[in-house]
Amino acid sequence: MNPFAREAVFSISLLSERKEPVRHGSLTDVVLRPFRSASFNVNDVVLGEPTVSALVEVSVGRVAAATLGVSGAGGIRSALGYLGQPPDTLTFPGGDDAGRTDLVVMSAGTTDEARVSLGGDILGEGEPQAFAGLVDASMPAASARTFTATTSGATSVRWTVTGEDVAAVRRTFGVVSDQASVTGAQPASSWIVLPAVAGEPSNPGLVLANPGTEPAVVTLGFLAPGPAEQVSVTVPAGSTVAAPERFVRAAPEAGVSATATSGTFIPATASYSLGQEGLATYAVALGIRIPEGALEGNRLLGSTGSGR
Repeated sequence: MNPFAREAVFSISLLSERKEPVRHGSLTDVVLRPFRSASFNVNDVVLGEPTVSALVEVSVGRVAAATLGVSGAGGIRSALGYLGQPPDTLTFPGGDDAGRTDLVVMSAGTTDEARVSLGGDILGEGEPQAFAGLVDASMPAASARTFTATTSGATSVRWTVTGEDVAAVRRTFGVVSDQASVTGAQPASSWIVLPAVAGEPSNPGLVLANPGTEPAVVTLGFLAPGPAEQVSVTVPAGSTVAAPERFVRAAPEAGVSATATSGTFIPATASYSLGQEGLATYAVALGIRIPEGALEGNRLLGSTGSGR
């Protein structure tokens, strides 16, 4: 997508488990006019690969990019791309899946660079557990790999990498084959969390991950026009907990404000909806971080206005 007034020019390289990245003429020096969006069918270039990731390199202007996967068995899933160099430690929150999580990892370095080392663990309601597929794992540059783990209930993946130009996304599997994708994030104290239900009936969920070393005390409240109800949740260090069911069911299609009075955390909604029992579709939506100081600025403006 090019949301700007200047045209953009970019190229897309496809990385997979092959030895070399795939660069195709139809994906090279693509011109995208201002205020336009375009989609590219990866199956036209790379078909039958278990893992495919995309590296978007912009030579003129600016763009925003995301993946979109559609399949008969996996439903619809999408993940926003990373801007620039991703952090070397990320946490991927999720919950209420069917017991399987895939971590798709892309190493975008050039083929002559050294292998990158990977590590990770699973943060649930108890003690952190090793992500079995990432124990002593490494991968070559200019490639993509999928690592699988078993998950249950509210769980997050805390992922680390030694090396540069490496990105990852978590794919989780719903109970009726539908899949969801979510990118990773670093903890913060204030978030907006958007709903992940597509209609009624629904089984909404909201999870809070704390990859840090200190407990986080989080206040949850609905955004307008949701109800005025609030709840406080304590998230122990190195764990993931689910928000109270009574709270999330009060307004399953409303956004939520999540603010820590102590500590930091990462939230996401993980919900089912539609069908006879509200289980036909499954989706996970990562929270949107509120920059430090933004809330203080809003409160300051409010107090100035009321003092006139």
